[in-house]
Amino acid sequence: MTSIPCDQYISLLNFLHEEAELLDGRKYREWLSITTEDVVYRMFLTDFISSVPGEEKLIPIMDEDRKSLERRVNRLYLENAWSENPPSHTLRVVSNLRVSSEDNVYLVNSNVVFYRDRGDLNSEILFARRKDQVISFNGKLRLRKRDVIIPDTVLKVKDVSFIL
Repeated sequence: MTSIPCDQYISLLNFLHEEAELLDGRKYREWLSITTEDVVYRMFLTDFISSVPGEEKLIPIMDEDRKSLERRVNRLYLENAWSENPPSHTLRVVSNLRVSSEDNVYLVNSNVVFYRDRGDLNSEILFARRKDQVISFNGKLRLRKRDVIIPDTVLKVKDVSFIL
């Protein structure tokens, strides 16, 4: 793994900020357009019991590919998508960006704070670590893989209709 030049770091930071804007603006189809055809999107909870000291055990709660993400996104545009009717108001904060490069793939680690208001008195805040693989394709950055790691043993939100 090698470090990257400052201009590439800034490009990746802008990519992640623009991605957050797309998702917060409920532009899910546009978000899909910045992913690769072989995209993998996984989400994990963290079990604090591990057989190796200092190593966390991950509990998979979501494992999606391009087809399942397309189904999920298309469903979010339907009126009968009850989990997002009315649509959530969301805000993502992406921070602590650490980037390295390996074989023309950017390995991007970041932290995310996710806020969601569903129009009731119970807004939700979720913290997560993300491990992304981002590639440059035809001069544009594309998300190839994302692992979202939530540092909780129990999911503390009502549903997972959102994309982190």
